[in-house]
Amino acid sequence: MAASSVGVLIPGRLIAGFGIGFVSAVIILYMSEVAPKRFRGAIVSGYQFCITIGLLLASVVDNGTKDRMDSSAYRIPIGLQWLFATVLGVGLFLLPESPRWYVKKGRHEDAARALGTLRGQAANSEYVRDELNELIANHGYERHMQAGWAGCFRGGWKPSSNLRRVVLGMALQMMQQWTGVNFGK
Repeated sequence: MAASSVGVLIPGRLIAGFGIGFVSAVIILYMSEVAPKRFRGAIVSGYQFCITIGLLLASVVDNGTKDRMDSSAYRIPIGLQWLFATVLGVGLFLLPESPRWYVKKGRHEDAARALGTLRGQAANSEYVRDELNELIANHGYERHMQAGWAGCFRGGWKPSSNLRRVVLGMALQMMQQWTGVNFGK
């Protein structure tokens, strides 16, 4: 690979890294906010499964192009990434805002419309109104509790404590990074 190509790839990797980091944080939050309660865990878990499948596919493509002696050895994998980035970029404009965000802003009618779109129901249907009332009640409860970030680190090491959950989640993320799985992608 020519030095000029490396000079372009490094900033590109930096920009892509920030983009992937942003999307990885935001998409989990969005999915958990818009998914129906009974599917929320499966959808959020499925996201990580799809990431793993994507890493497998990327490895297959990289392995398939590694022996090419021209610039297609890196152009093909980079080009294929554009396909998924385009789908994601276009899809972002088609998604409604989170109903929870509308509730936090006091825009309940907008929240009802977003819920109606997400659930395939009319904004004034009983199903949407019930879920909207639940969102409003939860928001009121959260504002009343005002636990803050310190609540993430309370409870000792009991299986049900927040501290244990946070430490285990951080440890799993750290161990994934230690494997180097994201370094070559």
